[in-house]
Amino acid sequence: SRELHLERVHIYNPEVWLRRDRAGQWSFAELLAPAVEPAPKEESTSAEAPILVTLDDFLLKNGWLEFRDELPEGGFQTEVLDLGLQVRGFSTAPETQAEYTLLLQTSREERLQVFGGVMLEPLAVEAQVALAGLPIEAYTPYLATFLTAPVVGRAGVQGMLSYADGVVRLAAGQLDLSELAASFGGDEGLNLARLSVAGARFDGGENRLEIGRIELADGDLTMSRNAEGRLSFLNLLREQPPVAEAEKKPAPAKATAPFHYRLQELNAKGLQVAFTDEGPKKPVRHLLRDIELSLKNLAGPEPVVSPFNLQARYGRDGKLNLSGEVTAATGKLVLDSRLQHISLVDFAPYLPESASLVLVDGALDTRLKFRLNPVPDGLTGDFSGELGIRNFYCLDSEHREELLRWGSLQLDGIRGELSPFALHLDGIALSDYSAKI
Repeated sequence: SRELHLERVHIYNPEVWLRRDRAGQWSFAELLAPAVEPAPKEESTSAEAPILVTLDDFLLKNGWLEFRDELPEGGFQTEVLDLGLQVRGFSTAPETQAEYTLLLQTSREERLQVFGGVMLEPLAVEAQVALAGLPIEAYTPYLATFLTAPVVGRAGVQGMLSYADGVVRLAAGQLDLSELAASFGGDEGLNLARLSVAGARFDGGENRLEIGRIELADGDLTMSRNAEGRLSFLNLLREQPPVAEAEKKPAPAKATAPFHYRLQELNAKGLQVAFTDEGPKKPVRHLLRDIELSLKNLAGPEPVVSPFNLQARYGRDGKLNLSGEVTAATGKLVLDSRLQHISLVDFAPYLPESASLVLVDGALDTRLKFRLNPVPDGLTGDFSGELGIRNFYCLDSEHREELLRWGSLQLDGIRGELSPFALHLDGIALSDYSAKI
């Protein structure tokens, strides 16, 4: 009989030391006999049946594991203090599923729970995964392949993973990140108190990703653009070596469904962005604070309308409110904008040097609506609203003498088209005006 039946295997308090050296060799490799070329067998008219292995109950309890990995730069080490594994109903027979549970806790207070089922023939796996308390910085040796600096924070992951018929699926996925911090160099970087993703679903067969909700809260982003136009957050990403031509093998042609995505809801609050632009001759700093953002029903490639709203304070006294609808698949945008007390002095460095003036004061107030529609040969659309510039004051750049000043410039009844360009104004009002030529 080619059958092996084990009723029960229980292991208590095992201790395991696992190591991978810089050459990528595992410590247990010495226990494995080298592969021997099998002797040729005489042809047989009858196929030999495979051995049927059955294990009713497997239990590993109170396990301890030390893992050292010397392969990544700087090395990695962790200690599993409480390892438990139970498997029930395991069999190599076709269409037979075993149930399993895996529990462990590390010295860093990481906790992993996995339970589900596994079938060997045909291969199918189900896993309900819950990982909590993962210290991201501890895994810097592995992340260093892609990042130039450590990322600090805690991570937690939950979800139901499955594999069957060559298709990977995810249901009820959830990601929680807290106290994130990353440096872009110098005093620049990202700090984020909380980022959560809930209701994630992925179907590899349909090539479809759906996310129920993304939330960000209490974050601070400080970044810059240098004179060459490079954004500082790119300093965090390690430049990857180019792929050799010999490795650029064309993938075999395979018909796959187009990638579909849908984000039901995105909410962000308590964010601040400080951006320093070193592109102009005189660097300029822009500050957005108290940012609140909401976005719903972002999807593609279907043309789906997604409403959004963005509110923030700009600089010392400025406010902005942007709301409307965007269609990600086509780029179509309907935007209602309201800007209040936006300091024009912050944008003076962008004036061309041929403009021989020094902007001393001025504030922008607008209420404008845009309807934009990208087309193959450009952009079409229209705009309407009103615009005002208050307390404008500038000097002659050569003599530093007063050049132009006004208390209020108001443009009402603005209406226009983008292609071909057309502009209509119902009225222009200017008060407290003076100019010296």
